[in-house]
Order: sequence, then C-alpha cells, then structure tokens
Amino acid sequence: MRTAGLTFAVGLVALAAIGAVVLSGAPARLERVSSPGVKAVNAKGAQIIGATHGSASFCQTGEVLPAGTSGVRLSIWGFFGARVHLAAYQGSTLLTEGRRSADWTSDSVTVPVRPLARAHSGVSLCFAIGPNSETQMLLGATGLKTSHPLVAAENARTLSAVLSSPSSQKVPARVTIEYLAAGSGSWWSRLLSVARHMGLGRSYSGTWIALLVALMMAGVAALAVGLAFRELQQ
Repeated sequence: MRTAGLTFAVGLVALAAIGAVVLSGAPARLERVSSPGVKAVNAKGAQIIGATHGSASFCQTGEVLPAGTSGVRLSIWGFFGARVHLAAYQGSTLLTEGRRSADWTSDSVTVPVRPLARAHSGVSLCFAIGPNSETQMLLGATGLKTSHPLVAAENARTLSAVLSSPSSQKVPARVTIEYLAAGSGSWWSRLLSVARHMGLGRSYSGTWIALLVALMMAGVAALAVGLAFRELQQ
C-alpha cells in the first residue's frame, strides 16, 4: 500500500509539472492571413472551394511568408484528419517545410515549420494531403480578382512536381492560410485576460465567473485526491 501511495503521489507531481511547463509556453501569434479578401479560417460564411478523397497535392502561389513563421494554419475541414506535408518554395528553392500527422479533427490544421530569419514574397506554398479514406474539404474564397489561383495536381508524386505537372488544374479560388509565430508572453501572464473573456456574454458577466469555476474544480480535485489516498491506506 505504501508503494501504491508513493506511485500515486509521484503521478500527481508529474501532472502538476507538465501543467506548469505547458502554461509557461507562449501561445501562437497571428502574423498574416493569406490574400486580401479571403475570410479568416473560422469566419462565418467560409466557403468550401474543393474536396479531396484519398491523396492530393495543391500549390498556392503569390504568398508572403513572414519572418519568424513557426506554423502555417491551412483551412482544411476533416472529421478524421489526414497527414499533411507542406513546403514553401521561392522559385525552385525550398525555403522551409513541415509535416503534420493525422492527429487532428477540425476546420483547420496547423503544420509546424522551421522559422526563417527574414520575410519572403512571391512564395509558392504547396501542401499534400493524404492518403486518407475520409473526405477533406478545402475552405477559402472564390471569385477573387487575383492572378494567383490555387493550382491542384491530383496524386502528384512530390510537392515540387505540382508546379510543373501537366495534370495541374487551376482553380479560381484561394485557400485561407494563416501564418503563425511564437508569442511574447506565457499563458501564465494571460490567465486574467482569459478569465475575463470567459466571463463575457452571460447573464452575470465578470472575471469572477471563471475564477469561481476554477476554485470549484480545485475543490473537487482536492476531495478526490484525499479520498484516493484514504482508500490506498486501508
């Protein structure tokens, strides 16, 4: 029983340490949204501009890659996400790339990339989706007055092949893409701000709502831990 109690205590300490490390990290900061006129990822009225079932590759030219970009958020809806391979080219030069496994389900997927020291314009952002047995939908805007339409190449072997593939097909639309960089403040420094936003839009609004809920959850957790220790000692 003493060993079980010690193991339980070590587990609690490890969970607390993991939580502290996560909260010490900085949330992502939005640097840029692709193409004027394209709606934000979660904006009301975002359009489905295409869909793929299986594997597909796409390129969107005329992009600007901000300096320090550590993540690229693509507007792809998937109930069961697929693997995503993303690469940014300037001409034939590979600037940066990243991969994301099929561990997501949302209306967007963020792919981590290696940050660059300076911004680059005239970038071709290419991404390959799949293989996957579920339909993935591309979200963005259509009818834009732009000379840089989305280029699709079904089952392209490599991302660079999309740019010159004879099977490439131009789509009169653009996927919404957000460029993210590391923020300057940790989650600890934003706790009151988050609590204040959680308390808005209610019959009784205020920061105290989130704090009250947090205290109640802490109380329940303390009671549960105490009960568990008591059971282990019997």
